Amino acid sequence: MKGDEMVKEQIMPAGTNDEASNRACEGVCGAVCGGAGRGPWAGGARAFTLVELLTVLIIMGAVLAILLPALGGVRNASRRTATMNLMNSLSNAASQFSLSEDRKGVPGYFSQVLMGSAENGGNSNDGPGAPTGRGFTNMDNILLDLAGGITSETRNPPANPCSETDAVLQVGPTAAATVNVRLSTIGSPRKNLGTGTVTSAYFSPETTGFVRQCVPTIPTRASDWADHLALPSLVDAWGNPILAWVKDERAQDSDPLAAVASDPANLDTRASFYWNSNSAFLKSRGLGRGQRDQFIPPGAVDTDDHSLLAGNVGSTERESTMAVLLGRPGIARSGQATVPSGPRGSIVFHSAGADGYYLGAQDIGGRQRVGSRSNARLVYNAQVDGVNGFDDIVTAMP
Repeated sequence: MKGDEMVKEQIMPAGTNDEASNRACEGVCGAVCGGAGRGPWAGGARAFTLVELLTVLIIMGAVLAILLPALGGVRNASRRTATMNLMNSLSNAASQFSLSEDRKGVPGYFSQVLMGSAENGGNSNDGPGAPTGRGFTNMDNILLDLAGGITSETRNPPANPCSETDAVLQVGPTAAATVNVRLSTIGSPRKNLGTGTVTSAYFSPETTGFVRQCVPTIPTRASDWADHLALPSLVDAWGNPILAWVKDERAQDSDPLAAVASDPANLDTRASFYWNSNSAFLKSRGLGRGQRDQFIPPGAVDTDDHSLLAGNVGSTERESTMAVLLGRPGIARSGQATVPSGPRGSIVFHSAGADGYYLGAQDIGGRQRVGSRSNARLVYNAQVDGVNGFDDIVTAMP
């Protein structure tokens, strides 16, 4: 018996011989036996040709080329929102501190005159961890008040600054202005030693947002940098430290808005903000998760990126750029078109954004800078908010 007839005999019940059943059975027989013209798969499956496979691959590649940047944009938008929420939480905590504490003013254990001192900032071109600069940042200073951790315990030097979890550190902007901090109690409820009352911290950072900035951010260091290395830094959603620019409480609007350093010996020479208070990160040669070098590379060309606030940018240029970042948008000082009438806020929180550079030279605003690479700067213009040309995130507390 032929193959088709055997299959037909197995499929069709005995005695069934109507025309419709015969046609249905022939279709099945054709599929099973491969008979020509007897089913939809007659003759077997046809393979793809090389041209067809290449066409599919090209189409898939084109789709991925369109989708990947879009997905990256969505991811950055999500991180931007998360960073803004974090900075708003900081502003709220700082505002609550100012309202709740006995003393008035913004959070910060040490004064801005000490934070802006040459002892804390060092020489701008020294690079990170140079012996002449302690590298204690404004965010470190703020979190002493907002997140706590201060202890009367004796300093217990960290054996490994980049992995220690419960050391007692000695931190501060000068050798004469220090306080001891236990790492494990940062963000925990604190006890007032005078009254015995226990209060919650104003700000309790998430573990994932509290990261040490170790090598290669700080490739070399003096002995007084070890404790500052072990003190974790608050980072944005891209893993870069968030800067805090804090106004010197005693500075007047008639004083300079920005200066590289304060002069503790001459308090009449004040400015609203000091570059030295954030020098540890602005001098970084490998900042954050992306290891961004903030410095202008030697022999830099227009395609090289760096921070317009970097350590090896001239003092005058840094102060001009700081005025754009920290000055009040839209209102220039009377008779001085390139000088803001006052600060943007009492505290300005500053994220480097997706590119990892604080006011990066390759952002739209950076490419519109004044001057060459060696003296690149921004110039204040009351008609526009100069930070809008950057991917940086800037929020201000009144």
